Amino acid sequence: MARIGQSRAVQVAALVAVAAGCSAPSADSGTDAKARTTRAASPWGKPEVLFAATPRTKLDPDQWKNYGRVPSTNHEGWYDPHEPHADGSTGALVFPARVEPGCTPPEYVEALTCHVGSVAYMKRSFTTGRISVTAAFSSKTFAKPVLMAWPNNDEWPSGVEYDFFEGDDGKYSGNLNYAGPGGSKQTLEANHVDIDITKPHTYTLELTPERVRYLVDGKPVLDTTQPAALPKSPHRLTPQVDFATTHPGSDSRTQQADMMTISKVVFESYHAPEIDRGAGVEH
Repeated sequence: MARIGQSRAVQVAALVAVAAGCSAPSADSGTDAKARTTRAASPWGKPEVLFAATPRTKLDPDQWKNYGRVPSTNHEGWYDPHEPHADGSTGALVFPARVEPGCTPPEYVEALTCHVGSVAYMKRSFTTGRISVTAAFSSKTFAKPVLMAWPNNDEWPSGVEYDFFEGDDGKYSGNLNYAGPGGSKQTLEANHVDIDITKPHTYTLELTPERVRYLVDGKPVLDTTQPAALPKSPHRLTPQVDFATTHPGSDSRTQQADMMTISKVVFESYHAPEIDRGAGVEH
């Protein structure tokens, strides 16, 4: 009997030890689980490839439209409506710039030499969203490549101009131009980033109702919540090759021809972030 009593005591002690290792569910455990599983969903939709380089011979007229013959930004030349094209072997979009020595420039061109650039826009417009362009420039001098989101209605500065890539003297720069008091031009400048613009890089513009960001290869270089700089109307992607006044004299430019090539354009739609309350799953 003494042995049996001792055995029972050991069993009871073991059961007590096991019970002590298990805690009863608390009244707040459901709330804690919800708190652990609550997270902010991504505001960006599924990436949509608007353009990818594949062998073709011309711009897709359903996607792109060339501007007509208009003066370049600094009136040093003009944009040729026939210039932007797709490379026949790679399919990459090509935006060339050239000089035509000895030609007679149009009356609105202030330079003695004919500087011919190129500009086109993507017909797909957007007010908010994230657009990423993979591009490279053929040299670090002469012409000025630009990737911008330009107002659909061509009104500026009442519409904001988002220049999320500019090649100034071979260096990356970015500008955001918007209307200030009395319609005056106001400019925000992107941070400097040391890259070789002759190599392919991905330049990204993010537009939301509360914030605008520029990114280079995924790294933010401009971030603003300035109300006047936020998107309020549709914009369209508009690549161009222009002429800057800071480059060497015309003698050093007469024999040069440059180009910007675009190999990919990806767009992601924007939607207001929602709360994802997954049941029983930790994120």
